[in-house]
Amino acid sequence: MILRRIKAHVEKENWFAVGIDFVIVVMGVFVGIQVANYNESRAEDRRERAYLERLDAEFGYVDGRLDRVIAASDTAELALLRLLQLHDEGPDRLSDDEGKTPAALMNEVVAGVFPATSPSVFEELVSDGELSVIDNSDLRSDLYEFDAVSEVALQAFQLYLNDMRDLRRILYSTLRADPANARADGLPSYGDIETLAFTPDTFFENPAFVQQSMMVLGTIDNNRELAEQQKRLVSRIETLIAEDLSR
Repeated sequence: MILRRIKAHVEKENWFAVGIDFVIVVMGVFVGIQVANYNESRAEDRRERAYLERLDAEFGYVDGRLDRVIAASDTAELALLRLLQLHDEGPDRLSDDEGKTPAALMNEVVAGVFPATSPSVFEELVSDGELSVIDNSDLRSDLYEFDAVSEVALQAFQLYLNDMRDLRRILYSTLRADPANARADGLPSYGDIETLAFTPDTFFENPAFVQQSMMVLGTIDNNRELAEQQKRLVSRIETLIAEDLSR
Protein backbone atom coordinates (compact mmCIF):
# COMPACT_ATOMS: atom_id res chain seq x y z
CA MET A 1 0.00 0.00 0.00
CA ILE A 2 2.67 2.50 1.05
CA LEU A 3 4.81 1.57 -1.96
CA ARG A 4 1.97 2.30 -4.37
CA ARG A 5 1.45 5.68 -2.71
CA ILE A 6 5.15 6.52 -3.01
CA LYS A 7 5.14 5.46 -6.68
CA ALA A 8 2.09 7.63 -7.37
CA HIS A 9 3.66 10.63 -5.65
CA VAL A 10 6.90 10.16 -7.58
CA GLU A 11 5.03 10.03 -10.86
CA LYS A 12 3.30 13.29 -9.90
CA GLU A 13 6.65 14.69 -8.66
CA ASN A 14 5.02 15.46 -5.32
CA TRP A 15 8.30 15.35 -3.41
CA PHE A 16 6.81 16.65 -0.21
CA ALA A 17 4.39 13.71 -0.08
CA VAL A 18 7.23 11.36 -0.99
CA GLY A 19 9.21 12.70 1.97
CA ILE A 20 6.28 12.19 4.31
CA ASP A 21 5.79 8.63 3.07
CA PHE A 22 9.50 7.97 3.53
CA VAL A 23 9.37 9.25 7.10
CA ILE A 24 6.35 7.01 7.73
CA VAL A 25 8.28 3.99 6.43
CA VAL A 26 11.35 4.79 8.53
CA MET A 27 9.28 5.39 11.63
CA GLY A 28 7.40 2.14 11.07
CA VAL A 29 10.64 0.19 10.80
CA PHE A 30 12.03 1.93 13.88
CA VAL A 31 8.91 1.26 15.95
CA GLY A 32 8.87 -2.35 14.77
CA ILE A 33 12.48 -2.83 15.86
CA GLN A 34 11.80 -1.20 19.22
CA VAL A 35 8.76 -3.40 19.81
CA ALA A 36 10.76 -6.50 18.90
CA ASN A 37 13.60 -5.45 21.23
CA TYR A 38 11.11 -4.76 24.03
CA ASN A 39 9.45 -8.14 23.58
CA GLU A 40 12.86 -9.85 23.55
CA SER A 41 13.88 -7.98 26.71
CA ARG A 42 10.66 -8.99 28.43
CA ALA A 43 11.20 -12.60 27.45
CA GLU A 44 14.78 -12.42 28.77
CA ASP A 45 13.53 -10.95 32.04
CA ARG A 46 11.00 -13.76 32.39
CA ARG A 47 13.71 -16.36 31.76
CA GLU A 48 15.99 -14.73 34.32
CA ARG A 49 13.22 -14.62 36.92
CA ALA A 50 12.39 -18.27 36.34
CA TYR A 51 16.03 -19.23 36.89
CA LEU A 52 16.28 -17.01 39.98
CA GLU A 53 13.20 -18.63 41.50
CA ARG A 54 14.65 -22.09 40.86
CA LEU A 55 18.01 -21.05 42.34
CA ASP A 56 16.24 -19.64 45.38
CA ALA A 57 14.34 -22.88 45.96
CA GLU A 58 17.38 -25.12 45.47
CA PHE A 59 19.65 -23.03 47.68
CA GLY A 60 17.04 -23.40 50.43
CA TYR A 61 17.60 -27.15 50.21
CA VAL A 62 21.39 -26.68 50.05
CA ASP A 63 21.29 -24.52 53.18
CA GLY A 64 19.39 -27.24 55.04
CA ARG A 65 21.92 -29.88 54.00
CA LEU A 66 24.79 -27.70 55.19
CA ASP A 67 23.09 -27.41 58.58
CA ARG A 68 22.99 -31.22 58.72
CA VAL A 69 26.66 -31.49 57.69
CA ILE A 70 27.72 -29.08 60.45
CA ALA A 71 25.51 -30.77 63.05
CA ALA A 72 26.84 -34.23 62.10
CA SER A 73 30.42 -32.94 62.26
CA ASP A 74 29.85 -31.52 65.73
CA THR A 75 28.24 -34.74 66.92
CA ALA A 76 31.00 -36.93 65.49
CA GLU A 77 33.77 -34.74 66.90
CA LEU A 78 32.28 -34.64 70.39
CA ALA A 79 31.69 -38.40 70.39
CA LEU A 80 35.22 -39.10 69.21
CA LEU A 81 36.71 -36.79 71.85
CA ARG A 82 34.73 -38.66 74.52
CA LEU A 83 35.93 -41.98 73.13
CA LEU A 84 39.50 -40.71 73.37
CA GLN A 85 38.85 -39.67 76.96
CA LEU A 86 37.48 -43.11 77.81
CA HIS A 87 40.44 -44.72 76.08
CA ASP A 88 42.81 -42.55 78.09
CA GLU A 89 41.11 -43.34 81.42
CA GLY A 90 41.20 -47.08 80.85
CA PRO A 91 38.87 -50.07 81.34
CA ASP A 92 37.44 -48.75 84.58
CA ARG A 93 35.40 -46.18 82.60
CA LEU A 94 32.87 -47.91 80.38
CA SER A 95 30.67 -44.84 79.86
CA ASP A 96 31.17 -41.09 79.53
CA ASP A 97 29.82 -38.35 81.78
CA GLU A 98 26.42 -38.62 80.08
CA GLY A 99 26.30 -42.36 80.55
CA LYS A 100 26.96 -43.19 76.89
CA THR A 101 28.78 -46.45 76.28
CA PRO A 102 31.70 -46.75 73.84
CA ALA A 103 29.39 -48.53 71.39
CA ALA A 104 26.87 -45.66 71.60
CA LEU A 105 29.64 -43.13 71.00
CA MET A 106 30.95 -45.17 68.06
CA ASN A 107 27.48 -45.01 66.54
CA GLU A 108 27.69 -41.20 66.61
CA VAL A 109 31.23 -41.10 65.25
CA VAL A 110 30.45 -43.01 62.06
CA ALA A 111 27.24 -41.11 61.19
CA GLY A 112 28.43 -38.71 58.48
CA VAL A 113 26.46 -36.56 56.04
CA PHE A 114 27.35 -36.16 52.35
CA PRO A 115 28.41 -32.56 51.61
CA ALA A 116 26.26 -30.04 49.76
CA THR A 117 27.00 -29.48 46.07
CA SER A 118 25.98 -26.80 43.60
CA PRO A 119 22.26 -26.74 42.71
CA SER A 120 21.31 -28.60 39.55
CA VAL A 121 19.98 -25.38 38.01
CA PHE A 122 23.47 -23.84 38.23
CA GLU A 123 24.94 -26.88 36.46
CA GLU A 124 22.20 -26.52 33.85
CA LEU A 125 22.98 -22.83 33.30
CA VAL A 126 26.70 -23.54 32.87
CA SER A 127 26.30 -26.58 30.60
CA ASP A 128 23.79 -24.75 28.37
CA GLY A 129 25.89 -21.57 28.25
CA GLU A 130 22.98 -19.69 29.80
CA LEU A 131 24.61 -18.18 32.88
CA SER A 132 24.72 -14.79 31.17
CA VAL A 133 20.93 -14.65 31.55
CA ILE A 134 21.68 -13.80 35.21
CA ASP A 135 22.23 -10.06 34.91
CA ASN A 136 23.74 -9.54 38.38
CA SER A 137 27.52 -9.95 38.02
CA ASP A 138 27.99 -10.26 41.81
CA LEU A 139 25.52 -13.13 41.87
CA ARG A 140 27.24 -14.88 38.97
CA SER A 141 30.59 -14.52 40.77
CA ASP A 142 29.22 -15.94 44.02
CA LEU A 143 27.62 -18.87 42.17
CA TYR A 144 30.98 -19.73 40.60
CA GLU A 145 32.72 -19.38 43.98
CA PHE A 146 30.16 -21.65 45.67
CA ASP A 147 30.69 -24.25 42.95
CA ALA A 148 34.48 -24.09 43.45
CA VAL A 149 34.20 -24.47 47.24
CA SER A 150 31.76 -27.35 46.73
CA GLU A 151 34.32 -29.18 44.62
CA VAL A 152 36.89 -28.77 47.40
CA ALA A 153 34.31 -29.98 49.93
CA LEU A 154 33.74 -33.14 47.88
CA GLN A 155 37.48 -33.84 47.80
CA ALA A 156 37.75 -33.19 51.54
CA PHE A 157 34.83 -35.54 52.18
CA GLN A 158 36.63 -38.28 50.25
CA LEU A 159 39.66 -37.83 52.52
CA TYR A 160 37.32 -38.01 55.51
CA LEU A 161 35.82 -41.26 54.17
CA ASN A 162 39.28 -42.77 53.75
CA ASP A 163 40.34 -41.83 57.28
CA MET A 164 36.97 -42.89 58.70
CA ARG A 165 37.17 -46.27 56.94
CA ASP A 166 40.39 -47.05 58.81
CA LEU A 167 38.97 -45.78 62.10
CA ARG A 168 35.78 -47.76 61.54
CA ARG A 169 37.83 -50.95 61.22
CA ILE A 170 39.47 -50.20 64.56
CA LEU A 171 36.16 -49.39 66.24
CA TYR A 172 34.35 -52.39 64.82
CA SER A 173 37.16 -54.69 65.89
CA THR A 174 36.03 -53.99 69.46
CA LEU A 175 32.49 -55.18 68.73
CA ARG A 176 31.51 -58.81 68.69
CA ALA A 177 28.81 -59.97 66.29
CA ASP A 178 27.51 -63.28 65.09
CA PRO A 179 30.13 -64.50 62.54
CA ALA A 180 27.28 -65.71 60.33
CA ASN A 181 26.20 -62.10 59.88
CA ALA A 182 29.65 -60.66 59.19
CA ARG A 183 30.26 -58.91 55.90
CA ALA A 184 32.77 -60.05 53.29
CA ASP A 185 35.33 -57.50 54.56
CA GLY A 186 35.14 -58.96 58.07
CA LEU A 187 33.29 -56.02 59.61
CA PRO A 188 30.08 -56.74 61.49
CA SER A 189 26.85 -56.43 59.58
CA TYR A 190 25.10 -53.78 61.61
CA GLY A 191 21.98 -51.71 61.80
CA ASP A 192 22.58 -50.07 65.16
CA ILE A 193 26.05 -50.97 66.42
CA GLU A 194 24.96 -50.31 69.99
CA THR A 195 23.35 -53.76 69.92
CA LEU A 196 26.72 -55.45 69.33
CA ALA A 197 28.73 -56.73 72.28
CA PHE A 198 31.63 -54.45 73.29
CA THR A 199 34.97 -56.09 74.13
CA PRO A 200 36.90 -53.67 76.37
CA ASP A 201 40.29 -55.39 76.06
CA THR A 202 40.31 -54.99 72.27
CA PHE A 203 39.44 -51.30 72.59
CA PHE A 204 41.78 -50.26 75.37
CA GLU A 205 44.77 -52.24 74.14
CA ASN A 206 44.75 -50.90 70.59
CA PRO A 207 47.44 -48.18 70.27
CA ALA A 208 46.37 -47.34 66.70
CA PHE A 209 43.05 -45.94 67.93
CA VAL A 210 44.49 -42.65 69.22
CA GLN A 211 46.58 -41.93 66.12
CA GLN A 212 43.76 -42.68 63.70
CA SER A 213 41.27 -40.72 65.80
CA MET A 214 43.47 -37.62 65.64
CA MET A 215 43.59 -37.92 61.85
CA VAL A 216 39.79 -38.20 61.67
CA LEU A 217 39.36 -35.20 63.98
CA GLY A 218 41.42 -33.16 61.52
CA THR A 219 39.28 -34.17 58.54
CA ILE A 220 36.08 -33.55 60.52
CA ASP A 221 37.25 -30.01 61.33
CA ASN A 222 38.16 -29.43 57.70
CA ASN A 223 34.74 -30.59 56.50
CA ARG A 224 32.99 -28.36 59.00
CA GLU A 225 35.05 -25.30 58.01
CA LEU A 226 34.22 -25.87 54.35
CA ALA A 227 30.52 -26.27 55.18
CA GLU A 228 30.60 -23.03 57.17
CA GLN A 229 32.27 -21.27 54.22
CA GLN A 230 29.51 -22.62 51.97
CA LYS A 231 26.91 -21.37 54.45
CA ARG A 232 28.33 -17.83 54.24
CA LEU A 233 28.22 -17.97 50.46
CA VAL A 234 24.65 -19.28 50.49
CA SER A 235 23.64 -16.36 52.71
CA ARG A 236 25.15 -13.87 50.25
CA ILE A 237 23.62 -15.63 47.26
CA GLU A 238 20.15 -15.77 48.79
CA THR A 239 20.35 -12.05 49.66
CA LEU A 240 21.27 -11.17 46.06
CA ILE A 241 18.52 -13.40 44.66
CA ALA A 242 15.94 -11.83 46.99
CA GLU A 243 17.02 -8.33 45.90
CA ASP A 244 16.72 -9.23 42.21
CA LEU A 245 13.33 -10.90 42.65
CA SER A 246 11.97 -7.89 44.51
CA ARG A 247 12.59 -5.55 41.57
